[in-house]
Amino acid sequence: MGVGHKSFVLVCALALAACTRKAAPSLFENNGATAAVQQITARLHPPVRVLKIAITPSSLSMLVQDPAAPTHVNEYRYSQVDLGFYQPTSVSGPEAVQPHLINPKLEENLFNLEGVDLAAVPGAVKEAIKQTALEGGGAVERIEIKRTVGILPRPENGDVEWMIAVRSPRETASAYADARGNVDRLDLSGTERAKNVNFTEGGTLLDQVLGRIRKTFGGNKPVFLKMSLERNRVWFQVRATEPPYKVKKQICDLNGLHGDVLGDLQEEMQPSLTELRDKMEHKGPVTEAQCFSLDEINWSKLPEMRKGAIQQMGGTVEIGEINLRRRVGYASPLAVEWEFITRRRFEEGFVQYDMKGKPLRFQLPLRPTLLPNQLEPENARVILNAIRDDFGPQTRLIGIELRKDQAWVTASPPGHPEKGWEYGYSLRDGMKVWSDTGVSRPDNDTQMINVEEVLKMVDALNDLKQKALAQATEGEIERVNFYRYRPRAQSKLLLIEFTVSKGIANTVGVTYDSTGRLVR
Repeated sequence: MGVGHKSFVLVCALALAACTRKAAPSLFENNGATAAVQQITARLHPPVRVLKIAITPSSLSMLVQDPAAPTHVNEYRYSQVDLGFYQPTSVSGPEAVQPHLINPKLEENLFNLEGVDLAAVPGAVKEAIKQTALEGGGAVERIEIKRTVGILPRPENGDVEWMIAVRSPRETASAYADARGNVDRLDLSGTERAKNVNFTEGGTLLDQVLGRIRKTFGGNKPVFLKMSLERNRVWFQVRATEPPYKVKKQICDLNGLHGDVLGDLQEEMQPSLTELRDKMEHKGPVTEAQCFSLDEINWSKLPEMRKGAIQQMGGTVEIGEINLRRRVGYASPLAVEWEFITRRRFEEGFVQYDMKGKPLRFQLPLRPTLLPNQLEPENARVILNAIRDDFGPQTRLIGIELRKDQAWVTASPPGHPEKGWEYGYSLRDGMKVWSDTGVSRPDNDTQMINVEEVLKMVDALNDLKQKALAQATEGEIERVNFYRYRPRAQSKLLLIEFTVSKGIANTVGVTYDSTGRLVR
């Protein structure tokens, strides 16, 4: 056979081999990762303490503690090369490395190989691709296995976690799994979904997030104290179902469910402020009656109410966030309400709805320093109507005080007619308990008032204000009080007392009765 013929046969053989050969096996398939680690550990002396494992389709590296020098870390690498019909493998190391650790205590960063299920790599890879669902399809580029690390209040390591990096021609994402390869959260910040998501608009992405929350906390359990839908996350407070019924802050977004670590840390560092807030906002520790369940909410109403809120504000605003919570009631928690926070440049307003989508209260967008003056009759009527709804039209009150930016209501707490409580009150938030000491209570209910009789005096407010200013000769109205009883002033008629400010620490009180007669 001539040389030319031999060359022709060789070329044909190589071409045939190239056409029929199989692709090199990936370490993400079958037992590839397990076999690679076995080849590396065959070179090591026990115990094997690992800092990190990094896996690509064709290589696996391990950073391990040097048992002979526990402060040192060495790298071992398994590699395979694709030469067509032949894929040789090699193991190299040890090579000294200098790791950069957030927690400088090396021992706290290490883990044992026995706790990591490398046989789960193929399943975890498939699940990561499925859950990240990248545009144009995705493929796993690498897997890193190491302990998590937190930085607050000090650097501290947590459990072993897998980071599975997924890429497509257009997007990138990461899936995170526990030591056994179970995917439990995502990082989709490199996707178009994350760039364009707006949970305040409702839709499929919000449904997915609510589904995760429902799966963890249940749909019919009244455990949610407050829920806020923001552009790219859902923030909520959830009450534990077992003693001590602690309220935790949680966040759910496209990446999954996780705790609001910073928010919880602030409360743990300031327990007295947390207790004071509970007293002010919830009349004490949070009860089940103050919470709501996901199934109570008609989520299909969201787009309609959102559109209505924008129209209510003149059509030139954006929805900044949507809140869900029970309004605090005088005798018991009230119904769950929707609140749409609207924003226009530096101005903020709100529209509140009941569960059926009926508008309840609203405030047009204003700068924070220009809130409605509640001493003006039209604004006084709005706040008094809200007080009537929250306290009840027939509830007997000790008194009502209106200031420019807020109101105060004094009343006996339910079940304790012998006491007097002072409630801070605002149109948006409703009532908050501020003080339960130092409030004098009348001897009998005939000296109490109700909101209805105060509302009847609203139209006369401007006239009485002008008379009070004339009586004081100069100054500005600081507040107005409605009452029948004071320790040194009692009347059968409703009394209206104007406090006129004439400068720093200089005020004058001018009081009229409901007939307009000057009392003092």
